[in-house]
Amino acid sequence: MHCACFTTRNNSPPLQLEDAVRSMRHRLTSEAELSARTQRELEGDLKGAKRALLEVQAELRMAEKVISSDHNDGDQDCDCRDLPPPLPLLPQELEKKFSETGAYKNLKKMLSSKNEQIRELRTKVKKYEEEERGGAGEE
Repeated sequence: MHCACFTTRNNSPPLQLEDAVRSMRHRLTSEAELSARTQRELEGDLKGAKRALLEVQAELRMAEKVISSDHNDGDQDCDCRDLPPPLPLLPQELEKKFSETGAYKNLKKMLSSKNEQIRELRTKVKKYEEEERGGAGEE
């Protein structure tokens, strides 16, 4: 139901404004849902990558133990000097390497773009709501 103060000869400007606000709210809601879904996917991918990293680190530690136990058993045929030193990767270094992957960069770029769209839509909705409130006071 429309306020009498919005009544005009053809009733179309208030209806158009209401439709525009409704449309913007719908777009804002769908963009927010998409952004949240993308965020959850990114977090899931990150957790999966960290889990895989921990598995690889565990395997590396086991391999180092096997190599060192073989060397300590007096195996003269093993020349450990030919082996490269173990590469301890700090969590910060691993995080940096992960953040340099193409998939991470693409997802981060997409998330940033969606967040920017949401900010723009919120601004537009706020503008329409202010116009709607401002027009309601006029008679």
